[in-house]
Amino acid sequence: MYAPGPSEAELAAIGITREDVEDTSITDIWPENYDAFMLFSKLSTQWVCGPAGAIGLSYPSVIDVSKLHGIKKRDRLELLNCIQVMEQEALKQMRESS
Repeated sequence: MYAPGPSEAELAAIGITREDVEDTSITDIWPENYDAFMLFSKLSTQWVCGPAGAIGLSYPSVIDVSKLHGIKKRDRLELLNCIQVMEQEALKQMRESS
């Protein structure tokens, strides 16, 4: 969900300054994805990890957190599908950065 961007040394290596780099720290969230994004954000401490790092989210936690935040039962499956898409992308990003 967050990429820190290039370091000062990386910028200097290619001859540019921080001011030359466009600010990409703000990301718009489409309204139809807002609930799924917020639920995914609340699950940030619910990763199941193995010897090689994160494996995926704890799905029982997804259900519990969605209940705690008053998400209706009829909406949970759709949100879980959205969270699984974000989960797969997060796992890909974690693997690439390690």
